[in-house]
Amino acid sequence: MDNFATAPNSKKRYYFVVHTCDEYLAGTDSNIFVTLHGEKGTSESQRLNGHISGNAFERNDYDCFYIDYDHDVGEVYKITIHTDDMYAGSDWKCDYFHISTQEINKSSDNCSQFIVNEWIQDSSKNYEYIADKGYNYSSKVKKDNFVVIQSGEINIPPHATYNHEIKTSLSYTIDYSEVVTTDESTGESISLDTKAIKANFEYKINNTIETTSKITLNNTVEFTGTISIAETSDKHRRYAVLWNERQDEYSVEMGNIILKFTIPIERTFAGLKLIDDPN
Repeated sequence: MDNFATAPNSKKRYYFVVHTCDEYLAGTDSNIFVTLHGEKGTSESQRLNGHISGNAFERNDYDCFYIDYDHDVGEVYKITIHTDDMYAGSDWKCDYFHISTQEINKSSDNCSQFIVNEWIQDSSKNYEYIADKGYNYSSKVKKDNFVVIQSGEINIPPHATYNHEIKTSLSYTIDYSEVVTTDESTGESISLDTKAIKANFEYKINNTIETTSKITLNNTVEFTGTISIAETSDKHRRYAVLWNERQDEYSVEMGNIILKFTIPIERTFAGLKLIDDPN
């Protein structure tokens, strides 16, 4: 089935080409289920057999079909395959999946391409694959953007000097609620569920961050500084403790979506700011 009709407006249609390996007993009669992971979210699990006319997943066969999903998950960068491992000859050796939001056939290469090339045979396991080709991914980083932040206060009594080591903790994290998302095709800002954005980050972004910044996400480190105030005063003094925070700014293209976010990298003591006497 290489010809497809137009998808209903209430659905999002995804087109599939699935090739079974040309090996002895590579075909299967088991039910095969697939979940799509895209930049806009994750689909429900779909049983593929019911969308294929005739015998599905036979040796060296190309199964071409489409599925109308309830939600648009965007361009697909990862799939999860599951089998119910039923019937005789239940094991299946899949060669590849090709998936697109546009009509494709076995000769098409303008699609997300997932190389499987292994036996799908354990019903207790989910088999996950990242797109080897056809999924757009690129990233840019602007380094050494500095902002001044406040980290606590100190209080100095009248007629006292002050000499003390101060510390601040910094977590290498991404504030997902502040990630700016843009549709690359329209240039318009879009709203994505935080869970969908977090799912995107498991793809390549973590590795990108570790490569460019030499840090590992979700780690916390301490930075120290020394405050020295030799002058005395006959009044109580209250100071805000200031730090220079270095941030890296990222712009990541994934499929048709652009994600922009910052990650704090380092803090250095920037000095004190006198706050009005509270008394």
